[in-house]
Amino acid sequence: MDKVKWNYIVDVLILVAFVIVAVTGLLKWPGLGLYNVLPGLQLSILHDWSGLIAVILAFVHVALNWKFMTSMTKKYFSRV
Repeated sequence: MDKVKWNYIVDVLILVAFVIVAVTGLLKWPGLGLYNVLPGLQLSILHDWSGLIAVILAFVHVALNWKFMTSMTKKYFSRV
């Protein structure tokens, strides 16, 4: 599989993980009163694991784009 496909897959998975983190975070927030939708332990486990997966995928995303990021940083700072 080429790099473009890997980037796409990782980006979609980051998006899915982030949406899960956001939704479960809102459901856990006592101010909204929605925390009884799922049992608290299951909601916390889903929230924590999807957050961990999002962070790991973010590191994978940076690793996949490292060469691009370093070349753009060098290019940007050479103008300044």
